[in-house]
Amino acid sequence: MEKRTKNGQMRKRVTDALRDVGMIYKDTAVLHGERGATVYGCRRILCYSPERICLCIGKRHVFVQGKGLICTSFNAGCVTVEGQLEGIGYCRSVCTGACTEKMKGEGEA
Repeated sequence: MEKRTKNGQMRKRVTDALRDVGMIYKDTAVLHGERGATVYGCRRILCYSPERICLCIGKRHVFVQGKGLICTSFNAGCVTVEGQLEGIGYCRSVCTGACTEKMKGEGEA
């Protein structure tokens, strides 16, 4: 097994290999343990904070939640988020622009 380099070269090689054999499609999230995720099909970053990053993926919005989150890469519809991941999921409502604090409609019964 190859050792990961600091700049994520191994992660990139694995991701490129999966894409080459057709295992990665748009609107896909690939988790790298609890330390990162790569999301494909991202049109834009809606909200960004160290605790929550919201992404527009097609007609849906996806959030990545955790601690110390940073986007280490955003190009060609692909976003790589690193930090201590706690969760990833679909937002239940439209981003209000302040989603790091509260999403409109979230938490309501």
